[in-house]
Amino acid sequence: PTQRRALPDVIVSSGLVTEQELAALESEISAQHELEDFLLAHRIVSEEELSHALSVQSGLPITKVDLARLNHRVAQSLPVRVQKELNVIPFRIEKGQLLIAGTRVPPPEVMDELTKFTQLPIEFRLVTRKHLEEIRSVLQPEEATASLVSD
Repeated sequence: PTQRRALPDVIVSSGLVTEQELAALESEISAQHELEDFLLAHRIVSEEELSHALSVQSGLPITKVDLARLNHRVAQSLPVRVQKELNVIPFRIEKGQLLIAGTRVPPPEVMDELTKFTQLPIEFRLVTRKHLEEIRSVLQPEEATASLVSD
């Protein structure tokens, strides 16, 4: 496996921020997840730009899921509790693999957790936060409504 580039290197080399801007940001940010949240919250990058940077960093493909072709039974292959905790959602079985969408590159412990629920090999796909919510609203309308009410 190739060495993953650090997300800060990817966003600088992609021209999303300068090294000077990144240095100023890094004094306020500690973990990568915080960097992702900070970049989005301060509108430094768009969701699409962040997804692209994460894809470049990780080698994971970005996916636009066809909402009309979603399979509710596939979504039920992971308990809703696990989907919410890990912020992922299974959306299709393709070529014998369970395709799972998420907004962040999953660390090994997340992949280990996901494999407890399926015997199928897992193929992870990146999606924007907005698109993950669109998928969730089709597959779990009661959950999507509940999260809107709780905000």
